[in-house]
Order: sequence, then structure tokens, then C-alpha cells
Amino acid sequence: IALFNGERIPFLPRDVLTLPIANTTVEEFSRYFLEKIRALPAFEGFGVSRLRVKVASSPGQWGIAEWQAI
Repeated sequence: IALFNGERIPFLPRDVLTLPIANTTVEEFSRYFLEKIRALPAFEGFGVSRLRVKVASSPGQWGIAEWQAI
């Protein structure tokens, strides 16, 4: 159930995915997606040395998470 403007909005369990992030910000989403990509079994095999994930919520509003191999 979400609360918005004093109104209770129910969601069906099949329509909801709880994510392990502190807040729903573009910065948190970009960090979360970066971690998910790096955790893929095939990631190491691609030889990626740098990765940048950019999540936008509107024009000019975005968050970026970056990773670089040592």
C-alpha cells in the first residue's frame, strides 16, 4: 500500500517488486542497476574495464553510478 496526498493506494503483490534501496532516487536506481549488471555471471567474460549507468527521471534530471576496474 502506498500513501499519497492522504490517500491509500493498494497494489497487487504480483505488480510490486521491493528493491533493496534506501530511497527511490535516480542516484539510488543507477547504483542498484550498476550492481545488478556487475553481478551477472557473464560480466567478467566481456572484458569491461569501465561502466557508467545513467538513470533519468526527466530532461536534465539524472543520476549516474560508475565503476572502473583496477
